[in-house]
Amino acid sequence: MDAPAVSGIYRIRNTVNGKVYIGSAVNIRRRFRDHLRELHAGTHCNPRLQKSWAKHGEQAFCFEVVQIVEQKELLTSIETEHIATGRLTDPCRGYNICSTGRSALGLKRSDETRQKMSRWQIGRKMSDEARRKMTLSRIGRKLKPDHVAKLRAKRQSPEARAKISEALRKRPPPSEETRRKLSESNKGKKRSEESRRLMAEKAKGNRSALGHRLSDEAKAAISESQRKLSNHQVAEIIEKRLSGRTFKSLVEEYGCSVSTIRTAIRNAKEGRYGYSLPDPGN
Repeated sequence: MDAPAVSGIYRIRNTVNGKVYIGSAVNIRRRFRDHLRELHAGTHCNPRLQKSWAKHGEQAFCFEVVQIVEQKELLTSIETEHIATGRLTDPCRGYNICSTGRSALGLKRSDETRQKMSRWQIGRKMSDEARRKMTLSRIGRKLKPDHVAKLRAKRQSPEARAKISEALRKRPPPSEETRRKLSESNKGKKRSEESRRLMAEKAKGNRSALGHRLSDEAKAAISESQRKLSNHQVAEIIEKRLSGRTFKSLVEEYGCSVSTIRTAIRNAKEGRYGYSLPDPGN
């Protein structure tokens, strides 16, 4: 079910029993999505409609535009006429509870009211079932070209991006505890073949990921920076570190990166990959 982004009168019709709910909105598409979200979550403000939705299921309902109204100030009066004409407040005929249309169009709430509304939202959590239903409702839904164009138009300016980038660079690295938790949360996760394919397609053309080919010079530089140190060199490095030599001077002397030296020292302490600590007797 989908609807156009127009101002007007809409109805939600039950195809099983013929009952109808009439409403009005400045943006019918957005209002329809609000209805759908609340009905899936079981939190709709209209108990008649919510009960019927729970009984018959989403497949029994259709969303229809009744009348396009360009003059927004006439929405509530036209909505009221439709409710009265169809006698939709009668539970046998419709789902409307109020005999008159209601709208918040032009309503200005005080700061105190806004704060109360904000506090009321704090801590609200959706149930797992409601989340699952919302996810299912979004599967396969594609954004329309005009919506995509609007989102692209809202992209941040180069200056804003530069500020964000600078703020991220100054952000301290994650703690060891955070790293451990991230590692634990990702253990055992397996992506489907479809997910892998989509990730690969998305990464194509990304200079920092798949699709970017390194030059021979860059490959040689990376290879040189990651070359393995011999056991003898590791022993020398450990002795020089114990005597007070800095990592910077060792990097210049042995022509490798700091991470390579740190890794070699750690492996020597743990006795891995053929590395070993120097014999104190020599």
